[in-house]
Amino acid sequence: MVFVWSYLTDGNAAYTLVRVTVNDLIMLRLFAPIIGFLAIRASSLTVPFSVLVYSVVAFIVIPLATGTLVRAWLITRLWQNLVRTETSD
Repeated sequence: MVFVWSYLTDGNAAYTLVRVTVNDLIMLRLFAPIIGFLAIRASSLTVPFSVLVYSVVAFIVIPLATGTLVRAWLITRLWQNLVRTETSD
C-alpha cells in the first residue's frame, strides 16, 4: 500500500509519509466499525468485538507505536552523536 501512496504523490517521500500516517490514524478509529458494519450488513457472519479490537491492536497500534518509538530513539541517538562530534572539534 505504501507503494501506491508513493505513486500517488509522484515519489515525494515526505508527502508519502504524511499520507501513510493519516491513513493509519483514520484506520485506528474506523477499522472496527467498518468491518463490523460489513460483516453484519453484507453477510450473516458474526464477528466478536474482541476480535476486531485485537486486529486493530495487532495490525495498527503495535506497528505505529513501534515506529514512533524507534524514530524517537534514532533522533535522540543521532542528536547525541551530532552534539558529541561538534563539541569535540
